[in-house]
Amino acid sequence: MPATHPYDLVTGTAPTPPTEAPMPIPAYPPPTPHEDVDNQLPEFPEDWKPPSRPIFRLLFRATCRYLIGETSLEPLWQQVTQDNGWERFFVASCDSVTQITTAVSIPSILILSLKD
Repeated sequence: MPATHPYDLVTGTAPTPPTEAPMPIPAYPPPTPHEDVDNQLPEFPEDWKPPSRPIFRLLFRATCRYLIGETSLEPLWQQVTQDNGWERFFVASCDSVTQITTAVSIPSILILSLKD
């Protein structure tokens, strides 16, 4: 059985235990007061605009159409810059996912029920 060493064999020093656990990074920024929202939201960001090259523009528009039902991100930007815009977009997205999941699962349930 190998011996355990109370110090680092490379440097010859004893390891120092961490003083504190690292703070977790929040997944979402903290909410801000409404009066600060106008200062945080600039005009439509450049990186939200379609690319200039035709093939990438086509892929960008197809992805936007698939994900948000529009061919660009400008309608989404207009929605989220309004009061409670992100919350409304989130609720609408959850509703869409629920509807799609329900629509996809109903035929599967019917097929499985017919097998019995």
